[in-house]
Amino acid sequence: MRNMLLTLSLYLGIYLGVTLAICVVDVVSLSAMAAPSSPHQTGPQAGQQAEQAIIFDVAPKNINISADFEGAVVTVFGTILPQKGEGKTTHGPDTPNNPYTAQLAISVRGPQSRVIIRERSSVAGMWLPHDWMAFKDIPLYYDYALSSALQPQANAEFLRQNHIGLNGLELGADDADDAEDAIRFHKFENSLMRLAQKGGMFPYGGREISFLGNGLFRADFTLPNTIPSGDYQVRVSLFQDRSLMAERSEIFAVRQTGFLAAINEAAHRHVMLYAAAGFAIAVLMGLLSAYLSRHRR
Repeated sequence: MRNMLLTLSLYLGIYLGVTLAICVVDVVSLSAMAAPSSPHQTGPQAGQQAEQAIIFDVAPKNINISADFEGAVVTVFGTILPQKGEGKTTHGPDTPNNPYTAQLAISVRGPQSRVIIRERSSVAGMWLPHDWMAFKDIPLYYDYALSSALQPQANAEFLRQNHIGLNGLELGADDADDAEDAIRFHKFENSLMRLAQKGGMFPYGGREISFLGNGLFRADFTLPNTIPSGDYQVRVSLFQDRSLMAERSEIFAVRQTGFLAAINEAAHRHVMLYAAAGFAIAVLMGLLSAYLSRHRR
């Protein structure tokens, strides 16, 4: 009986070690190749932007992740400058700063990384990888907000063409051969979306932009406590009659501090050593469990 318990404990330790090693590799693959976005400005020509522009900011600009981090709320606020022409300012019902007709979109995009989705199957009572697919340049966090004039039900194709919303994300397979099998690709693509939504990294639906009067707008974005560190890009796009009028972007930073920062750095700089340490800890736990169960009898 004791030998059986010892064998089972060792088996459990090895199983936990293998599982932990796989998890470590998965986690490292999510962020080891992350390339934080840098601020940039895109959109119409300077003459058009002078005629119709947006001004906005983000608060807070820096978010620190500590051991007791419970998530954060990022607020995007700004104003749509009124359209000017022939020496006067117009505020008609069809101008872009009208809260009922303003076609405004805000997106928050986290650092990009290569992401691996694994399909596991039960083998001798253990859940082991059966199939997998790697995706390239996937944002580790994404969310967006729309004004009432850009509700997705009536503007789905327009939003997709302008890379706004989940349907506007370009999810590409790291291996071109994986994209050739459409059924298999969409299966893993849906799994990626589902896991990201379950973890709070992708939204189930777009948020709504609030207008406070005189072209002032605001949108709040909730970041989960599992948010990855890196630089996050906030992009605000203003459209009129489905044409891009102005676009601006800002950056806010998420950084780990204290003990978590040291663990994260060790996991990225010494991947194999980190995985081996996890495996050794799991085996030691199995041996300790066997020792305790033997001495109880």
